Amino acid sequence: MNAAAMRLYSDRPAGSVEDWRNPKTHNTGSVKLLRRFKADGMPCWRLEYTIRFQRAANRPRQYRVNWCKTAAGEFKMVEHPSHMTGE
Repeated sequence: MNAAAMRLYSDRPAGSVEDWRNPKTHNTGSVKLLRRFKADGMPCWRLEYTIRFQRAANRPRQYRVNWCKTAAGEFKMVEHPSHMTGE
């Protein structure tokens, strides 16, 4: 899942989707780039994660998360109210 998200941090357009599969758990899903923005001078990405757990594949779960890249090159989750709604 993290590798799929990392592929979206390049110059991919909003709406791009990367699929993933965990061979150990057989869970699957996708990560969708909803938008790019800046917060406190950091480049940020709003991603939507869809996870299909093996034991309940017909009930996928979705999560939306803002990730920003710090000056040190690390990614951190951030809340940014202007980018939390209105996808």
